[in-house]
Amino acid sequence: MLPLVGLGPVDTAVKLREGSNATMGVATLVSGAVTISTQKVTSSSRIFLTVNGVGVLANLGSPYENTATRVVGKSFDIKSSNVLDTSSVTWLIIEPA
Repeated sequence: MLPLVGLGPVDTAVKLREGSNATMGVATLVSGAVTISTQKVTSSSRIFLTVNGVGVLANLGSPYENTATRVVGKSFDIKSSNVLDTSSVTWLIIEPA
C-alpha cells in the first residue's frame, strides 16, 4: 500500500524507472508520430499521455495512442491529430488489477 500524502517522509513518492523497457518515459513526436519500444506493454495496458512541451509548431494536435499498432511485449505508437506535431509527450503504462 502506498503511503498517504503528508504522513511519511518526503522520499516516499512513487518512483518508476525510465529508459530501456520502461513503464514511463518522454518521447518527441516527429511528423506527428513516434514509436515507443518497451517490453512492458500488454494487451490490457492503460497508457496515459501528457504533452510535456510544445514543439516548434504553434498548431499542435492532440496526441493519442494508436491502439491498432500496439505490439504486445514490444512497442506502441503515439500519434497526433496534427501530422506536423513535434511536441514532447510524457507516457505512463499502468496495468489493471
